[in-house]
Amino acid sequence: MTDLYNNTIRRTSQLKAKGYQVEEMWSCKWRKHAEYKQMMQYPDDVIESLLSQLDSQVVLSWLTSSQQQFKTFVTNRLAKIVELLPMCNWRYVASQSNPADCVSRGFLPSQIIDHDLFWQGPPFLKTPESEWVVVCVNKLLPSHLPEYRSIMPKMCLASLVNVDVDWVTQFSSLKRMQRMVAFMLRFVNRARKLPIHDGPIQYTETEEAMLHIVRMTQRSYFANLFNTLKSPTSKVSPRSIAQLAPFVDKTILYV
Repeated sequence: MTDLYNNTIRRTSQLKAKGYQVEEMWSCKWRKHAEYKQMMQYPDDVIESLLSQLDSQVVLSWLTSSQQQFKTFVTNRLAKIVELLPMCNWRYVASQSNPADCVSRGFLPSQIIDHDLFWQGPPFLKTPESEWVVVCVNKLLPSHLPEYRSIMPKMCLASLVNVDVDWVTQFSSLKRMQRMVAFMLRFVNRARKLPIHDGPIQYTETEEAMLHIVRMTQRSYFANLFNTLKSPTSKVSPRSIAQLAPFVDKTILYV
């Protein structure tokens, strides 16, 4: 990594075995890199452009893909990087030109002392940017990347129903509302000649009632978000919602 004055910035550390994949640790590393870039302030200079180079084809593909296509761990860190560096250009650099790579692979102190790449960075940084050799790499498809959240295509017939949830304000407590909805579900199941419980409302019935309440309120207040999540190519907005990595499971919205 380099700053605006071609000073080489290296970040290496021992990775403890905590069950994270290498690619996940890469996303953490580049979030820290983004935080560093944001802290670097040059009051007397005008920053015309910001360029970050990395030697991971996976992370480069992550950063240039739609964030919501990946699992929560990676999505949250990618969203933070984009928030800190909204105008950053990402470019690939070979591992043999990455100053941090030589140490992360294992170097003795005696080898570091006279290692020009580690202390001065790759030679091309000392030349005009117009003379840099741009290494082009193929962007990996999101479905071929680690931490991809597969979405099974489904087909269904649906009709638009305007759900009025003002009735939820008529209850003095959530517990009262759960019990009332549970009794209503008993009535519906009895009309459909389905098995029902007798006597006092049971715990399983209150839980089922709660799921119905959540479904109805979510469909009313988050209708646009549900429509967006139906398409895997749609981008969730605003960014504050996208950072939560929302998804739908069994007709209920989760983050």
